[in-house]
Amino acid sequence: MALAQSWHEIRIVFKNMRIQYPRLDAAHIIFDDLRRSRSDVQGEQDFVTCFAPSQAGKSTIVRSYIEKRVVPDCIERGLFAPDTAIKTIIANQHLVLHVTLNDKASKRSVASDILTALGDPTPTTGSGDTLLQRAYDLCRKMGVELIVLDEVQHLQGKTPRDMSEGSSASNTLKVMLIRGLVPFVFMGTEAASALLEDKQFSFREAGSLNISKFDSANVEDYQTFRNYCGKTGILLQERGLFEERSSFVSDFIVDCIFEVSGGLLGIASRLIMHAAKRAWEEKVRQVTVDHLEYATDFWAIRKLALLNRNPFREKPLRQLTPPAHQIRVREA
Repeated sequence: MALAQSWHEIRIVFKNMRIQYPRLDAAHIIFDDLRRSRSDVQGEQDFVTCFAPSQAGKSTIVRSYIEKRVVPDCIERGLFAPDTAIKTIIANQHLVLHVTLNDKASKRSVASDILTALGDPTPTTGSGDTLLQRAYDLCRKMGVELIVLDEVQHLQGKTPRDMSEGSSASNTLKVMLIRGLVPFVFMGTEAASALLEDKQFSFREAGSLNISKFDSANVEDYQTFRNYCGKTGILLQERGLFEERSSFVSDFIVDCIFEVSGGLLGIASRLIMHAAKRAWEEKVRQVTVDHLEYATDFWAIRKLALLNRNPFREKPLRQLTPPAHQIRVREA
């Protein structure tokens, strides 16, 4: 029988679920390097980019980094007592800022968004230049080592006025890099890449993170996707939602989840979450392929129109599995 007490409990478990995979580990190493470079390099700072579709896992990578790397670092430096709740440290640490730009970004709003992340009590009071200077001062005072600027596609704008404001904001970011405030990670959708083609930006780019869709024809990508599905099934039991382990590593199930998700881990995770909801409603001991088929119908097709066929019922359009001798099956 399902052990979860509510749909809310299932959603919370999935929201807090962190599964390690190679791309995530590589991103964390790059974040570490950027933070070290801040103290090793005088003057202008570098940045890296991370442009990928929605649900590719960009924000999850940042949250995971703060939880696994920044929180222990804060405790080791004595910034928080060892018995401080992780949530409290995440909410109040300022070593790594995760700043989400609002949908009409401007020079003033960029500074305001950074001030908000810093906990400034009046992040919208003052002119753009005044807010920006306060952001500089607070970053230095609080020892900020890295700023992750999310949703940078909002700098593009939809009207001439918005685009003008966005251009002003882009120039502001260039100035922040030139003045050597802190390194940046610029995150957004693939369309945002055009914003950073300016040579003054390009000269300072230290690299990019690969958080694109997984490619089923790539053996390493397929293996990573398969392991991710397998580990999710294990965690449903380990986190106390179901009595028995849910197995999602058969070739058929992986191929179907891949087709529904388009190779995006965020969509794969949400599909399994809605399948878990169905299994909880039926009060069964584990999530099965029938629940995944139902979630595809109810959530992926009817609600979001992600596709117009159900591969769990009609079979995958094509077998995605690479040759058997190239696959190393691992559930944990």
